[in-house]
Amino acid sequence: MLLLRRRGFRWLDEANTDVRFAVRSFAATPGITAVALLTIAVGIGASAALFSAMDAVLLQRPAYPTADRLVAIWERRPTGERNAISTRSYRAYTDQPSLFERSAATVGPFGGVTLTSGDSPVQLRAIRVGASYFDIFGARALLGRTFGPGDDLPGHDHVIVLSHSLWVSQFGSDATLVGRSIQLDGEPYTVVGVMPPDTPFDRSWIQLWMPLAFGPDRLNRTDHWIFGFTGGAVALLKPGVTVDSARAQLDVVASRLARTHPDSNEGWGVELEPYRTAVVGKDLHRSLYLLLGAVGCLLLLACVNVAHILTTRGVAREKELAIRVALGAGRGRLVRQLLTESVALSVAGGVPGVALAYGALPPFIAALPRYALPAEASVMVDARVLVVALALSIIAGTTSGVLPALKASRRRLSEPAAMHTRGGPSRDARRLQGVLSVSEVALALVLVIAAGLLIRSFLNMRRDDGGIRSSHLLAGYLPVRDSRLSDPERLVLYFRQIVDAVQSIPGIDQVALADGLPFEGVMRNAFFQIVGRAAVDRTRRPLASIKGVGDAYFSTLGLRVRRGRPLNATDRAGSPYVVVINSTMARRFFPDEDPVGQRLLMQQTRPGTNVEIPWEIVGVIDDERIMPFSDKSNYPAAYVPLEQSPTSVVGLVVRTDLEVASAQAAIRSAVTAVNKDQPLTDFRTVEHFKADSMVSDGLRMALVALFAAVATFLAAIGLVGMASFAVQQRAHEMGIRAALGAQPSDLVGLVVGHGLALTAVGLLVGLLGAFGVAQLLSSFLFGVEPIDPMTIGISLGILGSVAALACYVPARRLATLDPLLTLRRG
Repeated sequence: MLLLRRRGFRWLDEANTDVRFAVRSFAATPGITAVALLTIAVGIGASAALFSAMDAVLLQRPAYPTADRLVAIWERRPTGERNAISTRSYRAYTDQPSLFERSAATVGPFGGVTLTSGDSPVQLRAIRVGASYFDIFGARALLGRTFGPGDDLPGHDHVIVLSHSLWVSQFGSDATLVGRSIQLDGEPYTVVGVMPPDTPFDRSWIQLWMPLAFGPDRLNRTDHWIFGFTGGAVALLKPGVTVDSARAQLDVVASRLARTHPDSNEGWGVELEPYRTAVVGKDLHRSLYLLLGAVGCLLLLACVNVAHILTTRGVAREKELAIRVALGAGRGRLVRQLLTESVALSVAGGVPGVALAYGALPPFIAALPRYALPAEASVMVDARVLVVALALSIIAGTTSGVLPALKASRRRLSEPAAMHTRGGPSRDARRLQGVLSVSEVALALVLVIAAGLLIRSFLNMRRDDGGIRSSHLLAGYLPVRDSRLSDPERLVLYFRQIVDAVQSIPGIDQVALADGLPFEGVMRNAFFQIVGRAAVDRTRRPLASIKGVGDAYFSTLGLRVRRGRPLNATDRAGSPYVVVINSTMARRFFPDEDPVGQRLLMQQTRPGTNVEIPWEIVGVIDDERIMPFSDKSNYPAAYVPLEQSPTSVVGLVVRTDLEVASAQAAIRSAVTAVNKDQPLTDFRTVEHFKADSMVSDGLRMALVALFAAVATFLAAIGLVGMASFAVQQRAHEMGIRAALGAQPSDLVGLVVGHGLALTAVGLLVGLLGAFGVAQLLSSFLFGVEPIDPMTIGISLGILGSVAALACYVPARRLATLDPLLTLRRG
């Protein structure tokens, strides 16, 4: 025991000595040390920042007491995609006392609500939820209460809960607001509670919660309307019930519904997912893993770069190591000393790296698009991140130091040649330098090609007009919640008044209405059957995106009619039901025939109606980009006359030559003149809508491009170090060549040629790796193939040029020296 204790103290004493020696050694070469520290700091800083985001989004449980038992529920179409839930199916799935303690349906936010208590209408983001919603999350109000039993019954649902941020910004933190009534959509609602600050309910984009009551028009199995961003419903599993067991039992319920209600449920299933994964959107999930791969590549490149530096130092320290061997140091002792130095260097570089992450993370999070991260995620550099950064520093130090240490300790340092300075580097050292140079170039090329593909994809999005003429085009939403306009005829007349008022403004060219704006998605979908073809069960029919539009919509946006005619003013209530389809729908479902004159059997598109109506196709238009660019798919779309299928939330689209601010003010005044309580929300240029739809793609592109630029810089540093190492070790040889008549260009060619040969091998290896990475990027790309010759060619040219310059600079410096001076130094 005493012997073990003495050995432990001896090991600690040796480690302390090695650390102090490492500090003195690196302080003696401040330039090389600064480069190594910067390299490690960049790799660790980027890794720490990304881990902070991934930890908050993917690893940490949401800040709810019941987080481990929370689940989200959807229906599943016969084709396998998730879908909103019908009321009857929701009740069948959640009425399982053995599975769930509580459940709550969710709807929205679609259009929000209008606060009409003040001087001017204010549009607020709202969501309707079941009465048990807050209890499911274990959430309590800061002031007042949350919803209770009976609050979601028809006639008793005029109560609301406010977010803390809305309470502060809109109501001035008025503590007496609870219990008072405010006007929403022209009707009184009692404020029953205010949620606490600094919680997911405060960070959420939802500003207020309203009870979800099931009216008689919703009590059916075919109207799939219960839908929220994190499931059509949320539920709390009973203690001891696992997600897998609950999913299996719900599958049994789905099979029973298919047997007992085949007309509406055959082929349909149920989706159940832990809430912690449901809050992370598919796009965000894929983006985080893409960035993780990029940061991992960058950190590996940093390790290779430091290994390069340590290898160079190891060769220069052969005399010192030989003296240590002569004094009795064994190979294990040398390896431990060199590894201690590399780990110490890496940990020292990790400190500024963490500081970089700590300082850069808050402004970066603040600059992210609004609600780019789920409300449940609180991104910060905390103790977990510090532990991971320390671990990465130690791993990086060990990884970057182990090969140089082993190589340095393998040389026969006891030989006399190691005791003087003229002997050249060993074959192993030269081979290791070459392998490291090849690795640096290969890793950098993978990142550069990935960045190039994302840049080309983003530029294609910028150039893509979405099928419309977006210049001089303004758009915004006109949510109508006035109960006096619930009658379809009154609603249509009201919209005509607004269109006429805006059209009368001098400088306004065209005005149109639609229930969905470009790049903003659609509010409705419909299953359809082509009349005259073999009947398809309703549950297995294809799905089309439905847009209700005014007769001037196509001309206002500049959408070209390919066949037939556009919608016109005669397509009104009482006239035959007509529809215009997009080119994608025509190609997919009418590949060998003219769709004009065909009829589509679809349900009436007004919410709560289930009557199937034959709609005659009267025209085919060019594809309009309906979805944001984050969704790269082209969807079949059907445009129906808004007056034949009115809805209470529409968009106003205006083409004008007026200056934007003047047009906005004039249009708002015209709308207010029709109805002083009518809000016009999110009113801006269509170019802004397009830019918003590309935000996630732009952010991915910018980050990967930044990592690629840093990787190129690190690779250049490595190649400069390699060339400088070669120049230093071959100085005597170069002096002899110069003395024998070699020209400076010949000497430069030798060094640059060697560097470019290694670069070529690195580019070849990197190209093979980039082909695999490019396939993984395919789902992020728009208008560019994963194997894109232009991107590959430009990337090879960039790295080839950087490599040539990196090798030329130290070679040129050698060629300008006096050969005699070089021989004396050699």
